[in-house]
Amino acid sequence: LLPYVNVHITDDVMNVSTKYKLQKHFILKDENKFVFDYVGKKRFYTKREILSSHEDFKKIIIGAHPEDDFFRVVIQTNENILNYKISVDNSGLATIVKSSH
Repeated sequence: LLPYVNVHITDDVMNVSTKYKLQKHFILKDENKFVFDYVGKKRFYTKREILSSHEDFKKIIIGAHPEDDFFRVVIQTNENILNYKISVDNSGLATIVKSSH
């Protein structure tokens, strides 16, 4: 979607990475969304991609908030967000994995 945000999906795993520092991340449980805020004063129109061929992940949205020096990456899942696990390493690589039940 953008040259400085890498999204890689394989089966039930999604990785989100960028050279920018992860400021914070949280979930919106009622909307089945993972939200990642990265430090960076970027200006761009919001980018959206619907993942119609993927059964675990529904949509990716990347939006700029230059007035607050960050941009946001939102991942929406197809199922209840509690069915997924998230991990973030020291480099800011975010990994979302659908839990097996």
